[in-house]
Amino acid sequence: MTSNQEILLVAAGAGPQGEQGRRIEGGEIGRGQGGVGARPLRWREAAELDQRAGQAGREIRRRPPGREEPRLPLGAVGRGKATREGERRGRRRRRGRRVGHDRILQAVRPPRLRHAIVLVLGLAPRMLAGQVPRAPLRIVVVGDINLARVVARQYVLPGRGAEIFAAVRDSLRAADIALANLESLILDRDTVTDTALSPVFAAPRAAAALLADAGFAAVGTANNHAWDFGHAALLESLRHLDSAGVAHTGTGATVADALRPVVLRRRGWTVAVFAVTYIFNNPDLTVRGHPAACCVAWADTALLRPAFADARRAGADRVLVLLHAGLEYRAVPPPNVERMARAIVRAGADAVFGSHPHVPQGLEWVDGKPIVYSLGNFVFAQRRAWTDRGLWAEYTVSPAGAAALVVRPVDAGVRPRLATGADSAAVMAHFRAISDSLTALPRARPRRTLGRHPTPGHGSE
Repeated sequence: MTSNQEILLVAAGAGPQGEQGRRIEGGEIGRGQGGVGARPLRWREAAELDQRAGQAGREIRRRPPGREEPRLPLGAVGRGKATREGERRGRRRRRGRRVGHDRILQAVRPPRLRHAIVLVLGLAPRMLAGQVPRAPLRIVVVGDINLARVVARQYVLPGRGAEIFAAVRDSLRAADIALANLESLILDRDTVTDTALSPVFAAPRAAAALLADAGFAAVGTANNHAWDFGHAALLESLRHLDSAGVAHTGTGATVADALRPVVLRRRGWTVAVFAVTYIFNNPDLTVRGHPAACCVAWADTALLRPAFADARRAGADRVLVLLHAGLEYRAVPPPNVERMARAIVRAGADAVFGSHPHVPQGLEWVDGKPIVYSLGNFVFAQRRAWTDRGLWAEYTVSPAGAAALVVRPVDAGVRPRLATGADSAAVMAHFRAISDSLTALPRARPRRTLGRHPTPGHGSE
């Protein structure tokens, strides 16, 4: 990454034609000095972030009808070094001399993009002579999907399953690749369903076809519920996904199978998708000493580093990781999860998308690559604060190889939809505040191995 790297942000509340993003030049990004962090975050500040987001939402709702929605301040998320210093250097460059690299993206006006954060990553590599140009690639990643409990009882079993993804089906299908964390197993139990408060999740067999119909190319199955009904149920669930044509990664008959990525080829690109968990429903919250160690991919960079390298050698242009980790219902990731996500990037991943907390968390840049610590819920019937709000991440790659990330808010629940209006702006304010408060990236050895001893947390749902 170079100090000339550019980041483009579209403010929440941009009008129907969007708003031209402010171009930020200067300021170092992803050099091991810091991701988003402007200051260390202490745990007691998490409640303050919730309060600030709530105040933003109330301010928006108090505005008289018909007036334009207030816009969040323009600015880059995750620039690493100090904001003012980078902006001063950028202004000097613009006044003095032309920046010494080819511009890969001009400031854009995204059509009808509301309440979204757009970030441009990196510089496009020059096309080699004789290389066949590729089409743009668009990957959508969403959060936790649980098709058990009330969703199974009220929608899947009565034949109303198509209603679950009705509001987002076209958007998911429009993506070249759509991914999610599948939190529930899929089992043939006739009409048996889990109770509303059941700590174990199993969706009816028909749920697999609903995922395929919604447009999901693959799902991650490495999570703390992978072993809810034991070994046979884990394998049965994978068979149902196979029958429906939904690829999966993160669990398997052996550890090698669980660590094997889904390889998806679209528009001339090859994408390897891994799924690992860093939380498990076991007394020590790991798979160590648990029968599930045979079949669930655990987040360990000693295993992931060679797996990523193998995927690259096999032709993968991008390596994405679905990481199930963290503390439930917390606004910020705990330090051990931050360390693990950063280590996964340094082991060779191009992007990390988190799940498990069931609430949205922030964004951080590590070596110019994005980590979204929690996308929150997508399809999940919960009533705690922020569990009905999630994130929709769009990771795109231009024909020349430049990557960009768009984050949009989602109204999560039994029937998810893309959020609009005041709630949308409040979610983006919440997301922005958390991202700006993540801890500064510490220096670490390039080949640091993590994954052996996670810090205790909450692993139930």
